[in-house]
Amino acid sequence: MSRDCNMNKTKRIDNIDLLESIAMFFVIVYHTKSDISHNILEEHSTVDNIDYCVRSILSTCVPLFFFCNGFLLFNRPFDLKKHLTKTFKLFALALIWGSLSASFAQFVIHSGEPFCIKEFISVLVYTKVGWNNHIWYLQALIVLYLIFPLLKNSFDHSKPIFKYAVIMAFLIIMGCNFFCEIASIFLGKHIENKNIFLGYNPITIEHSHSLMYFLIGGTIGCYHDKIMELLKYRMNLLLPCSLLVIICSSVLLGLYGIYVSRLEGKVWDNVWSGYGTIFTFSSVISLYIASLSYHSKGNGMNNLIKIISCNTLGIYFLQDFYTKVFGKFCLPYLSTYGLIDNYIEKIICCFLIMFLCLLTTLVIKRIPIIQKLL
Repeated sequence: MSRDCNMNKTKRIDNIDLLESIAMFFVIVYHTKSDISHNILEEHSTVDNIDYCVRSILSTCVPLFFFCNGFLLFNRPFDLKKHLTKTFKLFALALIWGSLSASFAQFVIHSGEPFCIKEFISVLVYTKVGWNNHIWYLQALIVLYLIFPLLKNSFDHSKPIFKYAVIMAFLIIMGCNFFCEIASIFLGKHIENKNIFLGYNPITIEHSHSLMYFLIGGTIGCYHDKIMELLKYRMNLLLPCSLLVIICSSVLLGLYGIYVSRLEGKVWDNVWSGYGTIFTFSSVISLYIASLSYHSKGNGMNNLIKIISCNTLGIYFLQDFYTKVFGKFCLPYLSTYGLIDNYIEKIICCFLIMFLCLLTTLVIKRIPIIQKLL
């Protein structure tokens, strides 16, 4: 979501373009508040439980972005000065767009209580749900960018050390999450974010799953060509097998979420809280494998996917405004007339929002000075 793209100068990787476009669409679906019904505690029908399980696939949205960032960054030439400049730019953009989103939520959407200057500064630093919480992704990405020069050095010059870092991150991060999931099932009590390594855990950054997906993406990117060569004669099996794994993972995450929701007496968000689960990890890897069968043929849809991939950062910033407007003004109207009661209608609305975000991004990029905001 953060790479700078010039379609005429940058070598495109078709399946990464596709993955970024899918991730961006999933983010919009999740943020529109028109996503799949998941009120599984008030409604106990089989359909509602199935809807909740289907919703689990949305948990791949942000992990896919971290995965793609690692895939691309680790496997291209590195310039420290340019990297630090870009990191500083992301920090500035996080503050600017975070303040714009918070102001929009306060003065246009009228979300929450009026804030004073002190509260506004706090919102910029820590973010606030419903105002500018989507900036958490950029904060996590900046943390990764700050340590990236060290990781890149080991990736380029000491592969055994880098592989050790990847394995350690996976075992510690996924180990803690998996332990919590198993313990919750067997103890009959929801346990989340438990540090089972106590004071011996070297990875205590917030949103630690971001580091895991970032490193896994870089590792797979290193072997991308070999993977393509290995699987080129099995492409006809890749898509159905990958889809089967994704379905199974989504169902298992959904079932786990239903169990946890009943334990806590409130609906467990299987998207936000599902990012670091083994189920979402399986879906992310399966989506990557499935995407290997995709190759751009230069038609209209392929070109659109490339354009979306090149402009994900702008879409990411702008979708917050469009989804807030949609949720505040459009959704009640559509619901009243029964125009957003099924999957097809919801998907169409989300596609329209993404198209509007893309169109606005392209317009902003043509305006002097303002174009620097994207």
